[in-house]
Amino acid sequence: MSRIDDELEQAVRDAENDSDPGAAARPGAAKRDVVRPVVADAEEQKRSWGLLAGLMALGGGVLFVVFNSGQDAVVYSYQVDELKAQAADLGERQVRVQGMLVSGTLERRDEPCEYRFMMQKAGVHGAEPLKVQYAQCVVPDTFRDVKGVEVEVTAEGRLAEDGHLEASKIFAKCPSKYEMKEGAAAMGARPDHGGGAPKPEFIPPKVEAVR
Repeated sequence: MSRIDDELEQAVRDAENDSDPGAAARPGAAKRDVVRPVVADAEEQKRSWGLLAGLMALGGGVLFVVFNSGQDAVVYSYQVDELKAQAADLGERQVRVQGMLVSGTLERRDEPCEYRFMMQKAGVHGAEPLKVQYAQCVVPDTFRDVKGVEVEVTAEGRLAEDGHLEASKIFAKCPSKYEMKEGAAAMGARPDHGGGAPKPEFIPPKVEAVR
């Protein structure tokens, strides 16, 4: 039998196997791969969608927290006059204001602990000052009222409804020895017997009387 006859005979067998489903189980029958469509399980699909929705909700919550935390962390910095001009638009935002301590306005209350003082824009005298209340028992060592010397102050907090600043942080720049010397000289202080520079005069804070 020729090769062509063999190939024709094999083709006939394959055709018979296709028409007879039981032919594949017969001895000597050629094995053929059976391809079946893959159908996804409906319950598995539901679980996958539910998991995806949960992850999306979790991601949205994280972004919301990060965004709002970032908003709270923003601190707007102003000079005293700028803060007073924009007070109506600031609401309860966290603000930082820079200015000079109005000499003689520093007060202290013991029960409950609180410091109060006035701030004004540097280099401007006679302008409307900003009232600051700092509800703490201790202020920085550099925060001192020095007679004849401009004390630079930075206060951070939120504006109250009546316009004063409820400070949560206070920073003060300590005057240099030269600035204190010049201030003391301007106030007519005399050098000490040792021939040193005039001693600065610190103004103690006024203490609120206990009622």
